[in-house]
Amino acid sequence: MSTFLDRLAGVAQEPLFLDPADREREQRENTWWLTTDEAEHAHLDVTTLAAVLAELAGRLAERAVAQLAAAPVTFYAWYEELARQLRCSTGSCAPSELPFPSRVVPVTAETVAAAFFGEKKPRNREHAVAAWVVPLI
Repeated sequence: MSTFLDRLAGVAQEPLFLDPADREREQRENTWWLTTDEAEHAHLDVTTLAAVLAELAGRLAERAVAQLAAAPVTFYAWYEELARQLRCSTGSCAPSELPFPSRVVPVTAETVAAAFFGEKKPRNREHAVAAWVVPLI
């Protein structure tokens, strides 16, 4: 049985579609929604989750460089409070071009992890999205 952290780390093995001309498809194919039940949630912690997110970003950076070295590629992760999900995505865009309808407030991986655990709520300025944003290339 795979654990939440295994599923998150496994995102690095999922197909990665990168095409600056088709960002809609990138968003559909490169966005992952992850959640866990309360029993598993109790065995996780902010530091470990943030470390797995950082490792995931590093692995995706290696793949992005191999696939599309000429364009900017960005990994980003955020906590979707209403769905109670950790979400992450990768797209061939600059950090300033993320596909959110509202403004993005950059935060640390630890802040996103803490929000997932209900320990800290990222400040919501005018419905802004608090996301950990990592330029991969």
